[in-house]
Amino acid sequence: MQDGGWHGLLDREAELSAVAAAVALAPGRTGGLLVVRGPAGIGKSALLRVSERLAEEQGVTVLRARAAPFEREFPYGVVRQLFEPALARGDLPVDDLLAGAASGARAVLGDEPRSSATPDSQFVVLHGLYWLTANLASHGPLLVCVDDAIWCDEASLRYLEFLVRRLEGMAAVVALAYRTGEPGASDVVEGLVSDPLARVVQPGPLSEAALAGMLGSGLGEEVDPGFCAACREATGGNPLLVTELLRAFEMERVRPRAIEVARVRRIGAVAVGPSVRRRLAFLGEDGRGVARALAILFTPVGAIAFS
Repeated sequence: MQDGGWHGLLDREAELSAVAAAVALAPGRTGGLLVVRGPAGIGKSALLRVSERLAEEQGVTVLRARAAPFEREFPYGVVRQLFEPALARGDLPVDDLLAGAASGARAVLGDEPRSSATPDSQFVVLHGLYWLTANLASHGPLLVCVDDAIWCDEASLRYLEFLVRRLEGMAAVVALAYRTGEPGASDVVEGLVSDPLARVVQPGPLSEAALAGMLGSGLGEEVDPGFCAACREATGGNPLLVTELLRAFEMERVRPRAIEVARVRRIGAVAVGPSVRRRLAFLGEDGRGVARALAILFTPVGAIAFS
């Protein structure tokens, strides 16, 4: 498998193999959990999308959801994202899927969804959602895919935890992606990582060769080693930040030559600054102060990015 040869991802051979092995558990009726984790921009969502494409190529039904910070206060918001499109398609026997033990899911997915207020009713809902998942899996293997799980509402997290403990022998795989280092992260998310079924994928920064390849592809010519090193300093090998840097190079007509290193440092600080500031918005004033001091202390680029 060559760099970038499978689904266009660079330097991710081991991660792609782990994703493929996890997805294959669904049609094999083994049950499994795939966790893709790492810092912002490292490529977690891209790997999750690969899992979805691989699943669909194998005839696996994909249930998709993407959590968001502003939706954390809405109980079962992620659960609804997962199930409502599948139940609305019209090609599944919805009444049968929600019959018997699965009927408790109607409290969330019915015409008038409501959150559960008591421990007993919460268990009924979780039990119902589990059986709805099992019923869907009996019609064909499933991939239950949740991106940005760190921002998942607590009720949906309880469903995922409840489901994962009962996955063995089911034609279903749960795939989660989440950012590490986020403030206020739920213990449930971290707990899922240590589950015996979990296959954890942690993509790292791009290697020097992969970074040079990405820069060369984006700029259309061979990259000078000094230029590549300056780009690595500016981005830390983070694929998202490299992409933003390439956009800035295109606007500034920068060529990948050693003579441009000083410009790389100047442009790099401006290009990655907005991403850094967006990330800091979630840290609160104390966290931003510490991050600002460390950046200015250790890197000249960091000082400009915080300006």
